[in-house]
Amino acid sequence: MSKLKKILPKEHWDKIHSENGYYDYMDSSYFIDLCYKYIVEEIISLSSKLERSIRLLELGCSHSTILNLLPYEHQYTGFDISEIVIQENKNKWKKRKNSKFICTDFDGYLRDHKSEQDIILSGNCLIYIKPEKMLEFINDFILGTKAKYFIVYEISRVRTDMLKEKMKLLNSGNFYINMLGLIEAKRKRKIEVYEIGNLV
Repeated sequence: MSKLKKILPKEHWDKIHSENGYYDYMDSSYFIDLCYKYIVEEIISLSSKLERSIRLLELGCSHSTILNLLPYEHQYTGFDISEIVIQENKNKWKKRKNSKFICTDFDGYLRDHKSEQDIILSGNCLIYIKPEKMLEFINDFILGTKAKYFIVYEISRVRTDMLKEKMKLLNSGNFYINMLGLIEAKRKRKIEVYEIGNLV
């Protein structure tokens, strides 16, 4: 049984990614400075802690916007269910030889592309995990990749209590969503950095 909260076919996501403007906010220079800059600073700090370049896995990578700031020495893997956005990424980031893009979902990645990563990045993905399946997702997916750190940020409001109970929160920072057309014009959100090693 899928761990996803909503079973939306890839055709749905292909349609979304084919419509210009849907992800413009998260790809904007404003959001890059607001959110991704902090995330990359955390990645560089963790890289220094490991004393080597890191291997980063991004869940539901969309346009892999973090690559605008991520130093070239770090390895990057991004997966998304949309074939359209994965092909766009392959074209846009083709000069980054240590980056790869895979069209799959959570279960497909575990089944077909299981590999070791140092850091897992999740941006607005946990909303699709059933609350009662969150622990199973952490055990199967986060531990399954043998990552050392988990960085998460959510545009939608998602409770991260389970993460705090099962992983050590190392650092967090705030950012504000300010998107035109939303009833709630400005919303406070967090970027959280967890150490996976003490997962029980």
